[in-house]
Amino acid sequence: MTMRALLLPILVPLALCAENTADDAKSSDGWDISVQANVMTGLNAYSDNWEGGEAGSINWTLKFDGSAKRQLTPALHSANTIRLAFGETHIQDKDTDKWLAPTKSTDEIDLESILSLTRGWFVDPYLGVRFESQFWDPPADSTETDQYFNPILLTESFGATKDLIDADPTKLQMRIGGACRQSIERMIDTTTVTNDVGVEFITTFETTTRKDWITFASRLKVFQALVSSETDDIEDHNEWRYPDIDWENTLSINVTKYIMAGFTHQVLYDKQIESEGGPRWRLTASLGITLAHRNK
Repeated sequence: MTMRALLLPILVPLALCAENTADDAKSSDGWDISVQANVMTGLNAYSDNWEGGEAGSINWTLKFDGSAKRQLTPALHSANTIRLAFGETHIQDKDTDKWLAPTKSTDEIDLESILSLTRGWFVDPYLGVRFESQFWDPPADSTETDQYFNPILLTESFGATKDLIDADPTKLQMRIGGACRQSIERMIDTTTVTNDVGVEFITTFETTTRKDWITFASRLKVFQALVSSETDDIEDHNEWRYPDIDWENTLSINVTKYIMAGFTHQVLYDKQIESEGGPRWRLTASLGITLAHRNK
């Protein structure tokens, strides 16, 4: 089964759900529900007499973002978010004009739930749980098999959160606290589990123009492990002591009601997987169809 056959029945109904959520959202008493789904695509084509080493390519990405927030009681607030994305790139062989097998370009599963104690204090204590993975882990060579939902990163956190700015349409939130992480990676015949305990710092910022024409969102996540099940007795095996950094900035422009242009810049730093080249980064520019709704 191809990855497209697996994901299309999942993400396409979610995309359609984004357009048809209005009535359901209004009937969900007290819930602030926001959903957005989009299909992004890009195409490069060249004539036979084009000079240079460029090759034709087609890329596509399906994305779904959703959130559900509610003040459960005067003292308890629940915030839940979901981020799903998958995309592939198809490249044409410049010599034979045949299309090569597609390669994965985007793959993300990110689910998070936060329960905050809202008593009017300077900061709000919180408990959180997060699940991160990817849909498809392709084999490194022909001797291996496809893995799905691998690897898995689970994070349980607690600490304090503060809304520094909460004036629509601009919001700035910071939270800091302790966190326990479990990294689970399945191989052909083994499963490796790594446990980390440390400090987590997360900042989220979002602002929009009038009528939601332009939206800018930024998220910075830093995790500093203090204790790890990995050993550093082996020489040059203490990479877990370095902080993990994930900084993502997204600019969305609604050209029309259903057409959106997006620009995403993401910087990742994880000493355990970094090469000599330093932090990894990703820059994406896209244009596609988007369906969105918010009930409040």
